[in-house]
This record gives sequence, C-alpha cells and structure tokens, in this order.
Amino acid sequence: MQKKKTPLKSRHNYFWGYKTDFSEINHRNASLIWHDYFHLTTKKIVLMALMLALNIIMTIFSKYVLGLAPIGGFFVIEISFFTVLLFLMMTNFFYTFIFFEITVWFRFLLGSEPIGLIAMNLIDGFFLVFFALSVFLFKKWEVTFQVKNHLKKLFIFEIVAFIIISIITAGFAVLMNWAFLLNWYLVPTSKGLLAMIFGLNIAKSAINGVLYFALYNVLIVLLKHYQI
Repeated sequence: MQKKKTPLKSRHNYFWGYKTDFSEINHRNASLIWHDYFHLTTKKIVLMALMLALNIIMTIFSKYVLGLAPIGGFFVIEISFFTVLLFLMMTNFFYTFIFFEITVWFRFLLGSEPIGLIAMNLIDGFFLVFFALSVFLFKKWEVTFQVKNHLKKLFIFEIVAFIIISIITAGFAVLMNWAFLLNWYLVPTSKGLLAMIFGLNIAKSAINGVLYFALYNVLIVLLKHYQI
C-alpha cells in the first residue's frame, strides 16, 4: 500500500508549511515554483468560483442599492474590491489580475457606463499592482531572513501598506479625474469636486479594507486546513 505523501516542513516551504510560496523562488526551485504558480487544483478552482460569486453579490449590492443615490451625480462607492484582495491572497497576481478584469467589465452587462469602468480599471488596478508588489517584496524579505511569526508580521505590514497605498491611490484618482475623466463626464473641474473625489476614494478604501482584514485570518485558516 502506497504511503500518503505529506508536505515536508523545511526552508523550502517556510512560508506556508505545506506549499512553497512564490516569494521563495530561487535558481534551484524556479521551474517547480513556476509550475505551481500556474497550476490550478480542484480545491483552488472551487474557492475561486466562490470568491467570484461573492464579488458578483457585492457588485449587485453596490450598483442597485448604493447606486440609487450616486454621490455628486456619478460616484458610487464600490464595496467589492476586498474580494480581489482575498483572491490575491489565495492565488497569485496573474490569476488575480484576470479575476479583476473580469469583475470590472462584468459590470458592463449590468448596465454600467464605460467611463466609470475605465476609471475603476485605472484606479483600482493602480492600487492592486502596488499592493501586490509591496506584499511580495515584504514576503521576500521575510523568506530571506527567515523571520519568526512571519504571518503575523505580514498582517501588520499589509495594514500599513494598505493605508499608505490607499492615500497614494486617492491622489492618483484625483489626478486622473483632473486630467481627463471629469471632461469625459462633461463635468467642470473644481477644487471642491477634486477634494470630494479624494475623500470618497479614501472612504471606499476604508470600507473595503475593513472587510478584507476582517476576513483575512479566516481565509488563512481555510487555506491551511484544505492546503490550497
């Protein structure tokens, strides 16, 4: 009878204990990690489908409940972006970016206008790229120095990074609206409107951040329990 294969706890799967994280990539394990990076297991596909369903539910709620009274006539606070960040935690940047694009342009089927979707694509995409990069670099540092209590330290780092990148992203949103988005809406630019856009983006980030970090440890437990 063949013995059940169990993951070896070593330096090579230091981060999760049962699998090798992408941040642990080096010249010796590169081919294996790149294989695992794109490989999709049945359990991971099921969890991805559940996350997509949650995103759709939150999108519908944002559009048909919060969208009943758009702020400033065109701004609706979306509370679905936290699912993208959860998706990033359980997969990787490649699949997360695909997931992100699908969930953004799915709104077109619900009747969302293209200017708002372009704005969402630019602004949320900006946040996603820099957040994913900062998390990867911090995890790489943890792996390099074999930091103790690395998951707890990562959680704290993500909170700090989330706050900083949210502020930068809100500034980027103001820049994009000043440069061309407000012109596409045929809305005159004013300092008051740009200040409101900055504040609303901070509010959006705060709501999605609270939801993301509230579910953070729950997803960690699920990933470890089912070894996804």
